Amino acid sequence: MNLLTFRKPNNIHICDASEHGLGGFANHGRAWTYVIPVKIRGRAHINILEYLAQVVSIWLDIIDHTAHNEDCILCMGDNTSAMGWLRRSNFRQKDEHDKSWFVKQRIGRHLARLVLSSNIMLYHQWLKGEHNQVADSLSRDAYYIPANSHKQFLTATVPQQLPKNFHIKPLPKEITCWLSSTLLELPESAQWSKPQKPSELATGNTGILTSIVSASQASSSMDLVGSIKISSCRGSHKPLGKAPSLIKIRTNWWKAQSQPPSHMWLRPSGQTTRKIQDWTEMARHAIICKSSTVDTEIKTVRSKSKRRSR
Repeated sequence: MNLLTFRKPNNIHICDASEHGLGGFANHGRAWTYVIPVKIRGRAHINILEYLAQVVSIWLDIIDHTAHNEDCILCMGDNTSAMGWLRRSNFRQKDEHDKSWFVKQRIGRHLARLVLSSNIMLYHQWLKGEHNQVADSLSRDAYYIPANSHKQFLTATVPQQLPKNFHIKPLPKEITCWLSSTLLELPESAQWSKPQKPSELATGNTGILTSIVSASQASSSMDLVGSIKISSCRGSHKPLGKAPSLIKIRTNWWKAQSQPPSHMWLRPSGQTTRKIQDWTEMARHAIICKSSTVDTEIKTVRSKSKRRSR
């Protein structure tokens, strides 16, 4: 039935990952960050980290009881591989290490248990990286900015993408321990290790960030050091566009799901919405039937064991 009908999601999760951290938030306001410990950095490919971020967001919804029986969860992110892995189990890549494949299977089975035991429905949708500014900042800037100042910074820079009651809370120990143990099982790989850097949103708004941290009464010397580190980083030469609102992101997804594909038939009239594409199965079948009278070079070999019927 899920293939025949579309439902509006109850909860929307937007997540992102970097080589040094994970982060995400939901439309009900809950946000989270996770800084990968130094000892286990550089083990996981960015695709696996993006996949982990999506699993954490779903798991967190279940622990916080914000996902209920028969709810529909929409996971969004800017990594196409991670989005595809949410609905697949055969995602082994060529020349992939056996340990990496084992860990990916373990993550996929854990996700399946979460979804089945909670009886929830899972949707996924790719989101442009330039539109994923909040989650990108949560995954990169948690190392530099404390949670309280981070919330104020996002409110000042991208308020249109923040849901109501937006707040950043630490992950439960159950999830952080699982993340650490999962990353520890991966083999070390120097090719995946990259230097740590803040998000483009932070480097492009260092003045706002410094003023927020300086004005905070609870700021410490480490907080100021973090903002100074961000200001010393080079900003991107590409101008950062305005991120769409959370309502627009949800509306665009719903419109994309509501439009029927061009090759679907409208029942029971038998009419089509428009001309069928040439690459569809029906078009290929018609071509084969049309050219069935043409002789081929393949000869039919008659079996010697069978006698000719009289």
